[in-house]
Amino acid sequence: QVAKQIHDDGIDILIDIAGHTGHNRLGVFARRPAPVQMTWLDYLCTTGLAAMNYRITDAIADPEGNEVFHSEKVLRMPHTQWCWQPDGSAPDVSAPPSERNGCITFGSFNNAQKLTDSTLALWRALLNALPEARMRIGGIADGFARARVLEALGCQESRLTFLPRLDIHEYRQSFAEVDIALDPTPFSGATTTLDALWQGVPVLTLPGERSCSRSSASLLSALAMNAWIASDADDFVGLAKRHSADRQGLIELRKGLRGRMQASPMLDVGAFTADLENLYRRAWRDWCESRIAADGAPSLPAGEHDALIRARSAMGAGQIDAAMTVLKPLVAAHPDWEIAKRDLARAALAWSRAHPEALPVWSSPVPKTSRRKVSAIVCSIRPDYFNAVRARLGEQFADHDFELIGIHDAKSLCEGYNRGAARAMGDVLIFCHDDIDTVHDDFGERVFHHLAHHDVLGVVGTSRLVGGDWGYAGAPHVHGQVVHRPPGETGFIYLGVGLQAPVITGIQALDGVFIATHRHVWEALKFDEATFDGFHLYDIDFTWRAHLAGYRLAVPLDLLLLHFSTGRYDMKWQAFHRRFLNKFPQLSGRPSARRYTSLHVKLQTLEQVERLHSGLFHHNFGA
Repeated sequence: QVAKQIHDDGIDILIDIAGHTGHNRLGVFARRPAPVQMTWLDYLCTTGLAAMNYRITDAIADPEGNEVFHSEKVLRMPHTQWCWQPDGSAPDVSAPPSERNGCITFGSFNNAQKLTDSTLALWRALLNALPEARMRIGGIADGFARARVLEALGCQESRLTFLPRLDIHEYRQSFAEVDIALDPTPFSGATTTLDALWQGVPVLTLPGERSCSRSSASLLSALAMNAWIASDADDFVGLAKRHSADRQGLIELRKGLRGRMQASPMLDVGAFTADLENLYRRAWRDWCESRIAADGAPSLPAGEHDALIRARSAMGAGQIDAAMTVLKPLVAAHPDWEIAKRDLARAALAWSRAHPEALPVWSSPVPKTSRRKVSAIVCSIRPDYFNAVRARLGEQFADHDFELIGIHDAKSLCEGYNRGAARAMGDVLIFCHDDIDTVHDDFGERVFHHLAHHDVLGVVGTSRLVGGDWGYAGAPHVHGQVVHRPPGETGFIYLGVGLQAPVITGIQALDGVFIATHRHVWEALKFDEATFDGFHLYDIDFTWRAHLAGYRLAVPLDLLLLHFSTGRYDMKWQAFHRRFLNKFPQLSGRPSARRYTSLHVKLQTLEQVERLHSGLFHHNFGA
């Protein structure tokens, strides 16, 4: 719902500020509702999402070469990626505690989860090198957590002061008892570092390679405090000793640190915002000027944007034919241009209302077939689904010798389908999901009509298989349509992937939601139980082998199916995908840049689905 709202609002640049933290919304970004998507701020690593275009950072947090750690393109702010506003209730800066007690006190108030073994080992070396020093550690619960820290630091308990989790006021007051704050590794502080610096407490950090360990280094660099950034563990201890010995330097630094921060880029909100806006503008221009399309297709020229504006003007004036004339070639040339696709869908729906004589392909009658033997094999563990599909298919094939074979204990879909087909009496076999329905009452007759001319039928598929997902090829090599209605949804989600001809031939692989074939095809090929002993890739493997064997595969556009769920491409699917590519090494497995070119449109009624189909099909919608 969020992705749909963002998409419908026409957002150009969408920004994630959570990454892989709790309660994130990366599922929204995976659906790519906006053409340019960025991640920033709260999660200091790559998201790993193919749909995330950019990650905002700076040259200290991510120096040159850190691109190798990112799936996104790295965009660097000119100064620092941080902009901060101090709390007006923060206490005044106090004198360093070493003036009162004569010894240096180190402190840490970072999240206790950041106190890794490597962090504690580093601090142990520091405390060993400075035997008179003390340390205050906040947010460590009593019991095992404190015992672990005490054992890891290997010093007398009297040198350590443990503080419970504090409220915000007590937390800020606690910096008054610290001379030098220590940054954890490999997960550096950010807000905690800023709070310490605002209270006049310098922070000693040891950055690593990746950005999650370099936050404090970025902040210190913005304050010209490079002398507090260690190069390795020995340097970390050496800097601690040197700064601890310079008591007057600590006093002067503490007095001036708040003013230094106020004069720094990280508190200059106006300049920071301008820099951030320039970065957004640069990313948007890059997208407009150098969009990468499949097969070396050219960038999107400015004239294409003008064409979209002309089409919208025509729509606003009620000139639907003129709008379709502009939009159809526009989408054909740029099938991944989401805004243009949505406009085409609106125009096609309006066009079909204005042209009731343009009928969908399923309006053409098909001759009635003489009585046939047909068997449907369904693997199901849901009695309600199974009973519903049995009733619907029974109606479709009521004039034929029909049987529905239910496999309720399938070890895998391949095993279940093979077992059911071996028992079947039909010369026509149907392999389908249990959560489907047919939209039109003559669906069964249409299946027989097309099987008279083809060997294997499906409702969606590809004429160019490049991997284990039939959608990898993208436009214009994907074909067909299906209507989704997930549980709990209202209305219908129309998925159109290619409506180029009434019957699309030359298909190389089909989706397994519905496959109809002749018995002799299954007998020659059978499903590969040995390789695909689960519930993924059975369909692509079977239909790809049928294509390689010379059988004729087709996607007829008059077979409209209602599906009550959507596919899942999880880690199990990925494992079977590797098996599939090992079996067919001639396939690259690399998806095309036009992979996500299907049209997803939410409609309220099946009548709207039919109208949209007639408008799109009349104009040979290809993506």
